[in-house]
Amino acid sequence: MVGSEPDGWLQSLLRRAGIAHCQAPSVAEARRLIGDDRADFLLESVHREANESFVVYAPAGISDAIPMGTISPAMNPAKLRGLVAHAAEWGRRHRAAERADAARTRPRIRVRQERELDGVLEETRVAYQPIRDRTGRVLGHEALLRVPATTSVSAGQVVERARSLGRTGDLLRDVLGEVVRDAPHLEGAIFVNLFWGDLHEEVLVHAASPVRSLADRLVLEVEVVAAGVEAGVERNALAGLGCRYLQGPLLGEPRFCTHGDVTKEVG
Repeated sequence: MVGSEPDGWLQSLLRRAGIAHCQAPSVAEARRLIGDDRADFLLESVHREANESFVVYAPAGISDAIPMGTISPAMNPAKLRGLVAHAAEWGRRHRAAERADAARTRPRIRVRQERELDGVLEETRVAYQPIRDRTGRVLGHEALLRVPATTSVSAGQVVERARSLGRTGDLLRDVLGEVVRDAPHLEGAIFVNLFWGDLHEEVLVHAASPVRSLADRLVLEVEVVAAGVEAGVERNALAGLGCRYLQGPLLGEPRFCTHGDVTKEVG
């Protein structure tokens, strides 16, 4: 029941009909209780001139409820029991049908999302942003995922989609494949971001993995890099705090490896 404690006549009628009720601060909260199968129907007061009656709703879901009938002081307990039973049963059947439909639809949605991710991964590239020490000397590069400008999703959204589908390992393999190819043309260490759960991916631990050839250069979130350095005052302040590795527009833009050279990132 939404709102304050019901009038005496309604409490008496519910008691005589053998119907238990509980209070909810809002309609949304009442529907959540029903969605969690902790309640079967919704009562809401309706004011018409000087009289107050209550409408019985059969919730079809969290955001939808269908009015099934009105309770008034003149209603007898047997009729109220029938009305509530009908509302509760209708609501249960409707919600069960919705859940079954969602269960059937979910695999199709996942297949579509998987295909979309596969298509984007085929077009992703890795750009390399130089990392310098406080003197400006290049110590390495951070591998950054990049998607074509024509793609409707950002690199961050690609990572999030891969995470939600449990495919960050696939993303890591693609990134490391490019890193291995580009490593001979890059100076210093190569920093690669990854999820903790990917530390056991075969591409990192298998004895025959080509990534093992970079064992002395590859940094997997081991060192903290002060990112976003755009002005000299920031560089000096971070150096004063003891930051060993700095990166940002002031120190170098992300670049792609092309034909043996590190070329400036387009876009």
